[in-house]
This record gives sequence, C-alpha cells and structure tokens, in this order.
Amino acid sequence: MTFIHTYTREAFHALVRSGLWRDGDGLKLMHKPDFAPPHDFNTAAAVGGELETLLSELRCVFYIDRLQGGLGYTGYYYYDKELLGHLREMLGDKFLGFQMHEWASNLRSDEKRLTELFEREGADPSDPAEWGRIWDGIESGRTKLLLEAYPPEQWRERVISRDLPSFLRSARELYARRVRETDGLLFPADSYFMDPLDELAGGAKLLLPEVGWQIPNMRVQIAFTRGMAGAAGVPWGIYYECWQATTGYELTIPYSLRRGQDEWREDLLSRANGAELPFERRENGGTSLSLMARIWRYAYFSGAKYFAEEYGVCNTFRDLDTAELSPYGEVKRDFLRFTEAFPDPGEPFVPFAVVLPRSMAMLDVSFGDDWLGWAPRDGLPMSGEEMRSFRAEIGKIFGERGEYG
Repeated sequence: MTFIHTYTREAFHALVRSGLWRDGDGLKLMHKPDFAPPHDFNTAAAVGGELETLLSELRCVFYIDRLQGGLGYTGYYYYDKELLGHLREMLGDKFLGFQMHEWASNLRSDEKRLTELFEREGADPSDPAEWGRIWDGIESGRTKLLLEAYPPEQWRERVISRDLPSFLRSARELYARRVRETDGLLFPADSYFMDPLDELAGGAKLLLPEVGWQIPNMRVQIAFTRGMAGAAGVPWGIYYECWQATTGYELTIPYSLRRGQDEWREDLLSRANGAELPFERRENGGTSLSLMARIWRYAYFSGAKYFAEEYGVCNTFRDLDTAELSPYGEVKRDFLRFTEAFPDPGEPFVPFAVVLPRSMAMLDVSFGDDWLGWAPRDGLPMSGEEMRSFRAEIGKIFGERGEYG
C-alpha cells in the first residue's frame, strides 16, 4: 500500500520526524490554476528546487493535486511541458501526472449555475448575442459565478446540455480534451458521478475515487471502482475528504495547525468560516475520527493500493516545527502502523457481481430521483419502472439508506 502525503516545504520534515513518512510512500503537490509564484507548479517543481531535488533523491510516487475540480476555475494555467517531461523521465511510472477532480459532477453543477444565471438575467442561451453578453460580464468580473469545469474563456466556446445524451457527450469531450492537454498524464478522482469506462479508455493508470462524509454509498463507489480497475488491470485507491457539517458553522475540516499557512493557501486561520472560534472548536470540526478510521480500513481490506487526502497538513499537525500531531494525525499514524502490522490484507472475497446496463456506464452513486442531474426521460437511463426495480435490488445488496461515508 502506498500512502501519498501532501507536500509543502514546511511539512516534509514534520512527516519524517513524526514517523508518518515511510519508505515506499509518495508525495503530491497541491495546485490551483490561480496559484502565483512561488506556489504555482512551474515554480514549486522547477529543476533544482527543493521539491525536484527531493524527488530525485526519493524516486517516489508523485502527482499534482489537481488539474481542476472542486475549486473555482478562474483562468487556464499553462504547465511547463519540458518540466513535466523531466519528471516523467526521472520518475517513470511513478509520476502519475494530474488528478482530475470530480469533473463530471462539476460540469453538471456549472450547467445548473449557468442556467440559473441566464434565467435571472432574462437571457436566452441559444441567442448568440445574449450568450456573448453574459460571458462578457463573467470574464470582466462584473458578474460573479463559480465555474469548475472550464475557465470562462473556454466555457463561452461551449453550450449548455439540453438533455442526458448531450450532457454525456459534453462530459466525454471535457475529459478527452484534458487528456490531450496533459499528454495522457491524467487520472480521475470521481465522487457523485463516476465514469471509469471513459477514463480508462483515455489511458488512466489509476482510479482514485473521492470518499468521505459528503459522498453517499462508498460501498457502491468501492465495488464499481474495484470491478472496473480489475478488468482493466490498473490499481485503485481512495482520496479522502474530511469535510462535514459541524454544529455552529457550515462545512468544516478538522483544522489543527496553530500558525502558518494551509496547503491550499486559503488563509483559513484568518478568514475561513469558523476561524474566529477557539482552537478546540476548529480542531473538532469536520468528519468524526471514528468515521475516518473506518473508511480507511474498509478501503484497505477492500483492496485499495493507494491512499491520498484532500488536505493532509493543516489537519494532520498542530505544529510543523515540533511535528506535534493532531488527533487526525494520530488516527493517520495508527492506520499506517496497522498496515505495517498487517501488510497483506488478503484478496477481498466477492461472492457475486452486479452487471450494470450500458446506459449506466457513467454511474450516479446517489441513486436519487434524478440520474446525473437529469430527470428520467425517454427511457434514459431506463424507464421509471426499471429504475424503481433497480434501486430496490441495489438496496438489498448495498443497504437501503444510502448513508454518507
């Protein structure tokens, strides 16, 4: 099992000193398209810099978290192709490239937000003049709109999907475009919408679904991922998100770092929701440590070979200079010691298989009334009666309540 730790200049020595870093583990660099030097990829990973020097010594698994998804896509970032080629040559197959984060569900969310915006403005998206006017406002900054699938300059070249078939075409075009732009150095971290069939066809060498409290039916996520990865002969793992609604404030993470900057460079200590609360309240935010421990062990015994986190520094350490661990960090350490004590969890016993219809090749793990954000129509992905029967049978296998985590 390979645990992929979050890298920052300040955190690596704390990983070693705390005993979290082990031979065979990997590193990932957090990245947003709007990061500026010295935190952007081209600067942070430059040849001769601290990170590149460390990677040349360790020759460990490495990837960039993330190309896009789960954050505002304010502008296109041009990665240094020569630098990517250097990392590929130096690390070989251990350079995993870019994580494409919950891209299909983000595309649908973008479409919904755009549809609502056009309705508020009384504009017709099929009218080229109106379409241009709205995008002029977004690109100039006069109109504020969260976009995650495309930056504004690319989104205005697109159209909003009309129905489920057109959405599926648009989603596959998005993923194929990013595959081309990254020269195939791309792998997915899917959440609500899972599309391993197209991702594997695009050359993905790893499936890393995002799991956690916010995302229902982890049992379905794991079963689908394991089956598709096994059929394609590629490894799989999990990408753990630690968010949860916490009494007294909105979605939060267990934030423990007493000083310094978080790995996403969001100034969480000064301006995040809940930042004004006492340290103990911040540290107790997010997902329960019990759920975290169960999720990681469930994935390990299910056959996961890679583990990564959406954070990994500000929730793991209270102090980077002393490498003092937080309660979250202690649970992580206990899990790593557990995997060392039991390095071979054995092969998962799977007594039967669930065969999905081709119309569900992109899977919506919420199994709600809609499918991929669309109301069933024209028998897609199946008729209403078939869907009710399908949900009933899935409920017998994976549970009927669809709990989170």
